[in-house]
Amino acid sequence: MIERIPAYISLSTAALLILSVTYDLGFYGYFELSFRQLPTTVSDHMRSALLWLPGIVILGFILATLEMITRAIEGGRSEEEIIDQSKNPKRTRLMRDLPYLFMMAIPILAVPLMIAGVIPFSWDTLAMAALVVWLVIWFLIFRVEKIRQRTPLWFVITMIVAPLALSYMAWRGYADAEKTKSEEDYLFTVNGQQITGNLVRVVGAYHLIWIPETNRVEFIQSATISSFGQIKEGSNADETTDLIEEKSKGS
Repeated sequence: MIERIPAYISLSTAALLILSVTYDLGFYGYFELSFRQLPTTVSDHMRSALLWLPGIVILGFILATLEMITRAIEGGRSEEEIIDQSKNPKRTRLMRDLPYLFMMAIPILAVPLMIAGVIPFSWDTLAMAALVVWLVIWFLIFRVEKIRQRTPLWFVITMIVAPLALSYMAWRGYADAEKTKSEEDYLFTVNGQQITGNLVRVVGAYHLIWIPETNRVEFIQSATISSFGQIKEGSNADETTDLIEEKSKGS
């Protein structure tokens, strides 16, 4: 076990990098930017993990705790043991699968409703429906016991877990970028001139700033920015500028 620790660390680092790159792909894709246009490095992508990893770790602990509580309530029995020991195994299996089938059916049913114009069109809903269809297909495949027993774990991860994880990370990056764009404006002092915009990300020696007036992201060298600060609601530009300059001088 101990001798496998380096392999586990390498595998975890590679997975973290892949997920972070996928997150950044969705994040920068929202601003119609590609990696070809960005001076990003591996360290920049790894730093992106600080934006999404804490939430996933917390969620993982919560789900694991709920799972252990459920197992304790069920006496530690496995899913098959609960079904086999019931008076009506077929009905029990259906009742235990019903919540999952219901959750799967919601996004799938949303697609014809969008086509009919009953609900507004949403790419998020369409993507979710596609993922659910993918899950349902593999769920039905692995209901066959012989297939489940003869399928290696790496294949299951590749065909089920990987598409879900990568799709979620791309969507999460896109959603976070949309949130960043709608945040309160900052006032930047660049070469003595004031620029109002939202700080998107700091990449290498550049600040990526969303400029609402031009509806685009500007690459500004960090060395040319003498000061910046968030514009508080109800304050005018002069008051904000004075506050920023005081902070700049004091630092």
